[in-house]
Amino acid sequence: MISLINEGDTSLPQWNNMMGLNSDSDESENGWVHWYCGLREHYFFIVIPNEYTRDAFNLYGLRQYFPKNYDSLIELILSSNIPDEDDLADPALQDLHREAGELYGLIHARYITTPRGLQIMKHKYDKGCFGKCPRVLCNGYKVLPVGITNELRSRRVRVYCPNCQEAYDPRNVNLIDIDGAFFGTSFPHIFLQVYPEYISTSCPEPYYPKIFGFRVSDKLSIIERKGINGEYGKRAQVEMFKARPSSVQHIEKPQLLNIGTGKLPNLMVDGSNVNSSSNQDNLNSRNSEYNSTASSKTIKSSNTSNANVLAYHPEDINMNQMPYNLNSASRSCSYSRQ
Repeated sequence: MISLINEGDTSLPQWNNMMGLNSDSDESENGWVHWYCGLREHYFFIVIPNEYTRDAFNLYGLRQYFPKNYDSLIELILSSNIPDEDDLADPALQDLHREAGELYGLIHARYITTPRGLQIMKHKYDKGCFGKCPRVLCNGYKVLPVGITNELRSRRVRVYCPNCQEAYDPRNVNLIDIDGAFFGTSFPHIFLQVYPEYISTSCPEPYYPKIFGFRVSDKLSIIERKGINGEYGKRAQVEMFKARPSSVQHIEKPQLLNIGTGKLPNLMVDGSNVNSSSNQDNLNSRNSEYNSTASSKTIKSSNTSNANVLAYHPEDINMNQMPYNLNSASRSCSYSRQ
């Protein structure tokens, strides 16, 4: 059964301005849109002004999803009629309202990327309406709704954390049937481009599995791998590289790193010192080859056992030429933190 938000319920934020409603607007008092957004499971939604819905340009391409009754659905969305229990008990009317909700959701995905829509969503974000990141080490960072795909009836809505830059299932079970296409794949990234102050300026804290205080494995965590490959920005990449020098072997594009040519890097890929006894025999040959091939950003050992080993030093990294990834295999968008 569809449930409405009780006026005395303090467990959820009180809407009006958060849904884009004005106290002096007729749309805030009645109408199908107000009823639909007022449902308990729809508190991620904001109210779309009728003027936006009436503009055919804003709805371009949506008719293909509802070829049989598209005009009837638009008329229902713009109507001032609120369905009662008898209407919702009629299977035919149930289907009509369900399809109207789907069409409204697709319009909603477009409206929230407009200047006014972003402003309203910002207000909801500030109030914490979308929840917090379930990752413990993100320390309650506020999340944004996101769709995994823009295809209707494909995947339900997820929440995106600007700190760890991962998508999660929302904790609230009321959102289990909300389609991800109602928010789209681009919304959180457009939101963070318009409001960059919400982008975390610190690198996410990695979690290290331990048994009795000892690290279980030296393998990089997912957070560390992303940091090393520049997905959290230049500063985070340098910080993680300094903490784990051996992680250089996991850099996807090491040729983008600018290594200084003033001195021989003194750290090997495994974190050991080049000047140790095991590497002293190759020091002279490495110095000579490094000076002649510094532009290649690699140091090749004349010893076959150490051939093609990268040797970087954290202090040799040029911050202005660190990798800046806007796209990678593991995410759709990331941001540089200066």
